[in-house]
Amino acid sequence: MRIQLQSLLGESFHTATETEDGQKILTEARERYVSRYGGIGHGVEVEVPAEPDSIWLTDVVRQIVTECETKGIVAPDWNGAFVSLHFRGKVHFIPAKLFVELACKMLGMKPQVAVARFSRGVPRPGEARPGA
Repeated sequence: MRIQLQSLLGESFHTATETEDGQKILTEARERYVSRYGGIGHGVEVEVPAEPDSIWLTDVVRQIVTECETKGIVAPDWNGAFVSLHFRGKVHFIPAKLFVELACKMLGMKPQVAVARFSRGVPRPGEARPGA
């Protein structure tokens, strides 16, 4: 199934062209994210293929869940994380929570189901691993 990205791109809190200085646009996006949403402003880098489909989108949700989890940024709020979506010469910065919610809606699954499916069970900083 082909994925239409307009609803995801519409949630961008910052957009820049890829020809700009990468470190500069990442710093600007992080500062905007932190001032608007709080948290640490961890970015999850995602490249969009020429024909994004449901398999790609599922893999992106998995990437967000696992990468954020390893940084101690966990569902359901993913406070402190955003997605850097590289698409057609631009970088769109989208809060991870909104990205996952919209992506799961497109995939016909609830965000909590995606988290349960893709979580590696990494504890938050200071928490013991389940069963330990």
